[in-house]
Amino acid sequence: MQPKVVGAPGFIYFACTDDRDIFKVGQTMAPHARAGTLRQQGRQKCGRPLHVIGVMPGTLADESAILKRFESIRHPFGTDWLSGSPELLEYISGLNLIPLREVAGGRNVTSIIDDNVYRELRIECLRRGTDASAVIQRLIERQLAEWEKEKSQ
Repeated sequence: MQPKVVGAPGFIYFACTDDRDIFKVGQTMAPHARAGTLRQQGRQKCGRPLHVIGVMPGTLADESAILKRFESIRHPFGTDWLSGSPELLEYISGLNLIPLREVAGGRNVTSIIDDNVYRELRIECLRRGTDASAVIQRLIERQLAEWEKEKSQ
């Protein structure tokens, strides 16, 4: 397992039990793989599987901010487990989450770019001693800012 990098682009996932009584919020680079482990983890922790209700682009820092916002409803299972509440449900419903089936390629955030382009980027970053994930995050942020600017004109 690779160590998590705080600024690395990935996905924030929101998972819950069928009755939306218990939630788990986390960050992953591979949401489809994480969905499988969450089903099992839910059965182990609370006797019920967890289902990913959606994801959004995000980093560990984003995950931390969400968990801090809802620390008052933290579940005893752990820091990234939350008890269902009207405030949490309202927050999640206002997020424009991406259904898991729509996440590119089912692999990770690099699936949104061509594999050859990503490979070339990683090689160039290695030559320059730069973190490829950080470069991709900056490119994504720059593109999102451009789109926002176009939308406002």
